[in-house]
Amino acid sequence: MWYATSVKGILRNDAHIGTLRCGTTKVSKMKGKKVGVDKEEQFVHPDFMPAIINKEDFNMV
Repeated sequence: MWYATSVKGILRNDAHIGTLRCGTTKVSKMKGKKVGVDKEEQFVHPDFMPAIINKEDFNMV
């Protein structure tokens, strides 16, 4: 069974258009747990790898 959140995560993953994102999480100094990093702080490398879907189709989703 597919959950809507799982499908949404797959469809919004920009790795499918060849983008590499680094630094999406970090370890919290207070509790030692992984926490998400704001998009402005992430390292984004567009066209890093071959795309499996074109950008126009990806943007339609």
